[in-house]
Amino acid sequence: MNQPATSLAEKTALVTGAATGIGRAIAATLAAAGARVVINHPHTPELAGPVLAGIEAAGGQALAIAADISKRSEYQLMVERMLGEYGRWDILVNNVAVAVTKPFAQISEAEFDLSFSVNVNGVFHGLQLAWEHSSQRRHRVKPLQAPALRQGAHRVWFPARVALCRKVGCWPSPTSIVAPWLAGSM
Repeated sequence: MNQPATSLAEKTALVTGAATGIGRAIAATLAAAGARVVINHPHTPELAGPVLAGIEAAGGQALAIAADISKRSEYQLMVERMLGEYGRWDILVNNVAVAVTKPFAQISEAEFDLSFSVNVNGVFHGLQLAWEHSSQRRHRVKPLQAPALRQGAHRVWFPARVALCRKVGCWPSPTSIVAPWLAGSM
């Protein structure tokens, strides 16, 4: 496996929503840099399987774990399984998002609740679990936001993420996914 200039060997990255799209590319990129990658998927092993196989075929190390990140109990179990397998947690990529792509006046309460639950509560759960893990281990889990929120949902959720990140010390920018570690800030 070809290693990028910055090596993430011995690091463990948890990528939410890594079974498809941007999350899949992020997982592959982190694995190519040497990280052990946890491929989170929302109970869709048929989508996560090819991502896992691709990373392993390229010489990387990965684990696919099903969890609905909007549910704290499922997120906690995913983190426990990751720690049991890899023994550490260094990078959290908040990639998963539910985008409701229709005019605001047509969004149902159920659609709003689902989107809020995943896009805000899910990020909250991940950041809080990372915070707890970091304080127990005396090292910091690096939380990163994925660019998927650029497509309009960020107008509603981004202010909430900014407020949340101010409380817990993360980067709220929806465009800062891989650039921080590529720039050597890890």
